[in-house]
Amino acid sequence: HGMSRELYDMYGLIKDGTGIEVKYLVASGNGYRRNEMLQKISSEMFHAELVLAAYNEEAACGAAVSGKYMKTSQKYHIREPWTLQQVM
Repeated sequence: HGMSRELYDMYGLIKDGTGIEVKYLVASGNGYRRNEMLQKISSEMFHAELVLAAYNEEAACGAAVSGKYMKTSQKYHIREPWTLQQVM
């Protein structure tokens, strides 16, 4: 329960400070992807449905999207939030 407990404790601070509650979890990384027990523990602890990220190599995908966004934002001087569909 160590990893799940640490994440849940951080969530508790956010929830107490903002009132925001989790409706579902998006998990990434091989620790979650390859460990169904960890998925179950986290889902039960947060009282929320756990969904795995759409990409297997989340860090590499995130780096690629960030790089593409930076190149696009500099070219077009974009400063507002963006979605994955806008960048790709």
